[in-house]
Amino acid sequence: MKVVRLTPELVVTDIQATIDFYTKILGFELTNSEGGENLVWANVMWPNTEIGFMFMTPQSMGDEIEEFRAKNIDASVVQYIEIEGLDEFYDKIKDKVEIVADKHETFYGSIEFSIKDNSGYVLMFSERK
Repeated sequence: MKVVRLTPELVVTDIQATIDFYTKILGFELTNSEGGENLVWANVMWPNTEIGFMFMTPQSMGDEIEEFRAKNIDASVVQYIEIEGLDEFYDKIKDKVEIVADKHETFYGSIEFSIKDNSGYVLMFSERK
């Protein structure tokens, strides 16, 4: 077995608003979507990387995995994203997002900050120093 990629699939109530947040604020690119005006699934990727997310509505996820029909959407998992150019990225988005942990140095020598996306998911951006 060879693992090729890990792409979190996040359940969100408004896929278009989520696409807008990830593309217009964070700089991801929309690579694919399904459902036309009533989107049920979308995929975004960070340009020139293998970092991406998929988004599904609660209904479409429930159709695929029945257990999800009774689940609430919440941010119980942090998406940890290691980048280069953290200071520039922080300056670009800091006034457009909800910062839940401001920029700080960790005990393991990285600089990090965390934000919430429009659905409440936490994204932690980190750069090794």
